[in-house]
Amino acid sequence: LLPLLESRQELSYFDLSQTHMDDEAARKLSEGLNHCRIRCMNLECNQIGDNGLESLLFSSNAGYLRTLEFRGNNVGQQGVETICRFLQMGNINLQSISLEI
Repeated sequence: LLPLLESRQELSYFDLSQTHMDDEAARKLSEGLNHCRIRCMNLECNQIGDNGLESLLFSSNAGYLRTLEFRGNNVGQQGVETICRFLQMGNINLQSISLEI
C-alpha cells in the first residue's frame, strides 16, 4: 500500500475494511498517510487496537480526514482518550467518526 499512497497526493475514499489489519499494519499505513491526504477512511471490522489508532490519528496528514469509520476494532479507553487528544488539536477537519468500544 505504501507505493500507492506515495504516488497520490489525495484520495477521497480509502476502504480497508475487513482486511484483518492489526496495530502493526495500522502503523505502516500511518507512514503512507505522511504522503497522501485521505478524506474518508473505512477501517471497520479489523483488529486495530489503541496503539494502531494512535499511529493513524497522529500521522502528519491525519488532520485532513473528514470521516473515519472504525467500528468493529479493538479500541478501549486509551483509544477514546487518543481521539479526545486528536480532537483538541488545531487544524483538523474530522466531521464524523464511527466507533464501538
